[in-house]
Parts: sequence; structure tokens; C-alpha cells
Amino acid sequence: MDMSAASASANYSGSVPRTIAQKWGDRYNLADLGAKLDGSASDAAIIQSIYDDLPTNSLVEVPKNSRWDGKIKIPDPNKYITWLFDGHIGGFYPSPGGDGDVNITLSQGLYVGMVSKSAKHMNRPINALFWNMNSNFCGASCKNYAQYPAINASAISGPTSSGNTSAVNAELDSYGNTPSTAYDVGLNVFVKKMGQNSVWGIVDDIQDLSGKSPGAFGSWNEFDLWANGADIPTFDPSYGILQSGHRSIFYIAGSHIILPSWKARRHVTAWSAGQYDRPEPTSIQVRINNVPWLWYAVQPGTTGTINPHFPAPTQAVASYDGATTLSVSSIISGIISIGDYVTAAQPVRPFQIIAQLRGNPGGPGTYQIALDTGDMKESSFRSEGVYIAPRITDGTAVWQFGERYYQTIGSVLWLSSNTKEIGDGYDTVVGGDSSVRVDNAWLDSTSSSMGQNGAAVVRMKSGQPIDFTGNGTLAGRNKHTLSYSSGVGLSYTSLGFPVFGIHDDGSQQTGCSTPSAAGTTINDATIVGGPFIVVSASADAQGVKVDANMHDEGTSRTVVNGSSYKLYVYPINKNWAFIGKTAGSGILIPAYASVKLTTVSKYNHTIYAEYHPAVP
Repeated sequence: MDMSAASASANYSGSVPRTIAQKWGDRYNLADLGAKLDGSASDAAIIQSIYDDLPTNSLVEVPKNSRWDGKIKIPDPNKYITWLFDGHIGGFYPSPGGDGDVNITLSQGLYVGMVSKSAKHMNRPINALFWNMNSNFCGASCKNYAQYPAINASAISGPTSSGNTSAVNAELDSYGNTPSTAYDVGLNVFVKKMGQNSVWGIVDDIQDLSGKSPGAFGSWNEFDLWANGADIPTFDPSYGILQSGHRSIFYIAGSHIILPSWKARRHVTAWSAGQYDRPEPTSIQVRINNVPWLWYAVQPGTTGTINPHFPAPTQAVASYDGATTLSVSSIISGIISIGDYVTAAQPVRPFQIIAQLRGNPGGPGTYQIALDTGDMKESSFRSEGVYIAPRITDGTAVWQFGERYYQTIGSVLWLSSNTKEIGDGYDTVVGGDSSVRVDNAWLDSTSSSMGQNGAAVVRMKSGQPIDFTGNGTLAGRNKHTLSYSSGVGLSYTSLGFPVFGIHDDGSQQTGCSTPSAAGTTINDATIVGGPFIVVSASADAQGVKVDANMHDEGTSRTVVNGSSYKLYVYPINKNWAFIGKTAGSGILIPAYASVKLTTVSKYNHTIYAEYHPAVP
């Protein structure tokens, strides 16, 4: 029987009969082409000859039990072959056959490999595409946060599992030595935001559903960098200069997108909203009064011969009712003209002002708007900043004002909770262990310029302290703090009691009270109301009066020595005595220590002193 003349067809209506030879021509079999596949040197020469004769884009099947290692000694960088192995490919890193060829095997799991040797083109061994054009799916607004991924990988670590389980493993072995011309990335995420959908580069979501207190490494996101040697040698002239260095555990960069200026007779593309469209509107940078702005094309075409006049946008605060009315509460700059378009974060699609209903012409007031053809609805908004500008016809193209050219970023690191309750917390936002040595500073802004709109290096809420004495223990926290209290002032406290403060009115506060007299002994201090006085053992300090209300039984007062000098506390007269002391004798408070004084009996004039040593 002549198999080349035999035909076969699929069993469905409209099928076309094809010969067996034609069907075999859809793919090649390496054994049918004459390869022995025994792993010998002579067979490698046969496979090289077969490879040389194969047309580009061929699909070649390699039968099971082949001992060929998949290597082509002399590959053609302009030829593309897909090798489909029915069995295992030998080697730890199975080598794809030619230059830019792809090897595929289903033995021991799916394996796809490709090698690039001298070809200057860029191919990818695996490509996955998911094109979402579904306009009826209800997403985050319906509490549906599931993603439609182009690739989905799932792994299960069962109740009896041990070892390490991961849904995705990405390993990059970098052996290159061209640091100035190449950078290798273990995992690259590239997102292009072309529309107004919210775009997140990476979502790393760990949910602890165990209902148990976390054990070791319970929930971590880890960034490790293992290396040797100094990042910058200490003898390098650039050592100590504020910089990111050559190594960075977590590097963040934010920059505006570079856009061209306007050009005459240039073809521009515009936004389109068809189901199969992939719109990439042309954007340009336009400088107005030396301020750069972004404009983008809303109608494709060719620009004219003369640069059109692009006006500065009107900046206003407005509200929109979701129907036909825009209420402008204030104009920051510029005026509003009928026919102008309103744009900002809202409305998502710019809409046009067609009439002014109330208010001063071109100023604050109420305006009637109309949506563009095809725009069904825009959501209402209240008191938002908007830009208002006309659309500019330029040759056969039309430009729409977009936004400012130079970008700002609202936050680099933002902490949040998904609930409104205040029970959740973070023990430490940024910290380190004792093995870390900081050579420059934990926070250094000396190379950054601060903006004029309320910028600050550190900003804290009233009552939140700066702690100078944390020693890594819970007991050692907040012993010496600096804080500001709204309406009161700046205060330095030791052991929870004020040592020195500056009130908002400029007055000062000391740790004990207002000095009554200078001196180093009880005789130097002015004798006024109160059960005791404080005298410094240093000649440059002063005696002070402390709280006349200490006459009342049960009254307590802590005296803090926030200095490097010794302080003595004496009864105000010889009738008063500290328990365990003779009447009139004093007690010593060493440097940075404190003592809690409590009136035990106002009739027997006795005071109890509870000593607190200095904080370690």
C-alpha cells in the first residue's frame, strides 16, 4: 500500500482529507530522519547533518529511550527548531539543541529549555497570555479580589509534610562579568499602566488562618543578600559619602517617564475603547511658563506644521453630582471657559463644560457638563482638585490635557490595617539586632531637598515620645524621653517625670520647682513653706523648694536627679524627719537616680523615702 497516497480526515462536518505524508509533514521524527540516537559520536554527526537540512520553525519529535544529549555542535543562530522529547533529556541542565531552539519534554514533569549563544534576537522559552476583555465581571467592588492570572501555580504543604514547599521557585545563576552593560534579575515584574485601573506591581498576601500564636518565623517576608567584603572600602575616596552604595537589600527609585516634546508632521496614536484594542496613546511634554505639563492624544492623526498654543490648565476645587452638574467651590488659578474639559483622578474620563448655570463668569459657580460619546456614566465626587483646559486641535490630531509632568509619590513605605479597629499593632517598624553596626546613620536626609508644602524629616503626633534609653528590654523603654504635648510644650522626662520643659508661651519648667535660692547647704536655701528642700552638692547648682502640699498625709512626690551632680533632700525644718533618719538630716540622690517621697504622718512630721537607682 502506498502510504503517501493514503488519506485520512477528521470525523466532523467540513473536514478536509489529507494524505498520511502530509500529516507526517506537520512534524518530523528524528529516528525517521536517520538518527540512531545511541549517543555515539558518529550519530552526533548524523544529527548535525539532519539539523542543517531542517527548515526553520520545524517541530522535531525525539523518540523515547533516546540517548542523544540534545546538543548541536554547530548551531545556526538564524534557525529556530522546537525539539519535542518523548523521554528524559540527560544532564542537570539539559541543553537545547541549537542557538535559540526550544527543548520540551513531559518526562518527570514539564521541562522547557532554550539557549542563546550568538543570536542577537530575544526569545522566551515559555510565553503565557491571558487577555481580559470581560466587561461584566464584578471585581473588588463586589469583594471579589481573586486575580485572573496568565500563569497559576499552586502547591500544598499537607498536615504530614516536612521540608520546604513553594508554589514558585525562581533561581538565577549569574556568571557574567559586565557590570556596566548588563544587570541580571531573579524575578522581574513589569507593568504598564495605560488606563485608569488601579495597578499594583506586587501583591504578597500571607493569611494566618491557624488561630494560634505564631511560632518561629510564623509570617515573614524576607530579603537576604549574602556576599563577602566591604561594600565600599574604607580607604576609597567615596567612603562615608551619603549614597546607596553598590549593594542594597531594598532599593527604591521613583522617576517621571521621559516624554518627547511636540514635533511637526508627526503621526500620533490615541486612546480607543474597543474590546480587542490595546491602546497606547501618544503623550508629549509641554512647557508653559517654564512649568512642564503632560498632554495626550484623544484623536489619532498627524500633527500640523506649527506648534499650537497649549494653555496652562485652570486649577479648581469642584464637586460632581454624577449626572450633569459640576459645582466649583474655588479657583486656584486661571478661569473656566465654555467648551473646556475637566480632568483629574476623577472624572476617570474627561468631560466637557457646556454651560455655566450660576456664579461669576469663569469663576466659582455651577456648571453643566456633557460626557463624551460612548461614555455611559461617571461616578460622583466631592471637593476634589481638578484641572480644566480645552482640547487642542493640531492638524488632524486632537490633544487632551493630562496632568503635571514631574511626578510625586505619596508614600514610600505605608503601614496599614484592613480593619478600622485599633487592636492590631506592630512591635517594631524598623529595627535591627546587636550584630548590626551602623556606620553612617539610621536616618540621613542631608542629601535630600525638602519641599515647601509642609515637608519634614520627622513628623510625630502630640504625645508620642522619642526614647533615648531603650536597652532592648521592655523594662528599659521610655526612661528618658523627649516629647511634645499639644498646648503645653516640649518636655524632657526621666523615669516618667519632667526634668525640663519649654512651654508654648516660652516659659521653662524644671524637674523639681522654681529655685528659691542659691547655695550648697541647707543654710543657704531660703526657708519657705513646704516640708523639705533640695540642695545640690555642686557649687554651681541651687537649693529649691518642693511642693508645700506635702503636709497632707499620703501625699507623694518623686524627685528626679536628671544631672551628673549629687542632690541632697533636707527637711524644711528640724521637726521633720525621714523614716530611719534623725530629725533634720538629709538623704542623698545620686546622679540620674530618683526618690519617691511620701508623707506618713503630718502630726509626727515623718516622711518615707523610696529610692530608685539610675536606669542602666
